[in-house]
Amino acid sequence: MVRSMTGYGRGEREGDRVRIAVEVKTVNHRYCDIALRIPREISSLEDRARKVLQQHVSRGRVDAVVSLEALAGGRAPVQLDRDAALGYLKALEELAGLGVKADITVSTLARFPDIFVPEVNRRPEDLWPLVEGALLAAAGKLASSREEEGRGLALDLKERLDLIEGYVGEISGLAPGVAEDYRRRLKEQADKLLKGQDLPEDRLLMEVALFAEKSSISEELVRLKSHVQAFAKTLEQGGSVGRKLDFILQEINREVNTISAKANDYEISRRVVEIKSQVEKIREQVQNIE
Repeated sequence: MVRSMTGYGRGEREGDRVRIAVEVKTVNHRYCDIALRIPREISSLEDRARKVLQQHVSRGRVDAVVSLEALAGGRAPVQLDRDAALGYLKALEELAGLGVKADITVSTLARFPDIFVPEVNRRPEDLWPLVEGALLAAAGKLASSREEEGRGLALDLKERLDLIEGYVGEISGLAPGVAEDYRRRLKEQADKLLKGQDLPEDRLLMEVALFAEKSSISEELVRLKSHVQAFAKTLEQGGSVGRKLDFILQEINREVNTISAKANDYEISRRVVEIKSQVEKIREQVQNIE
């Protein structure tokens, strides 16, 4: 099953003193790019948290936030973050220096909740099971949402592939008649120019043969059909196939452009335009597949 690179997941785990919550959002990106925010009290766990995410997301921009909350009624003590408190105090004093009435008290500083932190940074290792559990729960929900959207993408891509296969089949049916149509038009023009005199048959056949060789698209059609089949097979296999699908799509586009350049026929050109339109829409969808 293919997976979209867009998704969301949230997980929580509670201990006897704190609650750990993890939120993960992903969007499309060429590589796996993880932006992780984690409380300072447990910042030593960041590398392990990042590795957990890397095991569940192989491609996409990942924004993950880990939050730490002391449980109401719990026995988790708090401590003063002196650096944060001094930073707020300095900012307030600078504000007073602008002419604002100075009324800085303990109550003033206490309104900034981040100067008080749960006293868990002494033993962050003890919290790893909670952090890991919340990460895994969030990653599981993220995977489910990405798979659900991936199913929708796959259905849309299959429908567009069917349209392309239909147009390719029509072009294959039209291609053999292009040379014969050219022969007919060439003879009509020659008859007008020669005013009733017959154009030598060997000269006519030579011109038609040269045209047929120059405008033949049989090899391109064979390769195009093969690429379309490879795209469908890869889509069916699922997994992290976004880059492979993008590569196959480039090959499809290459053959379509060659057919467009060589085919000297209105009906074929009209169908080539339809194929290009579907290829462009597929390209937009593939950009969001992991």
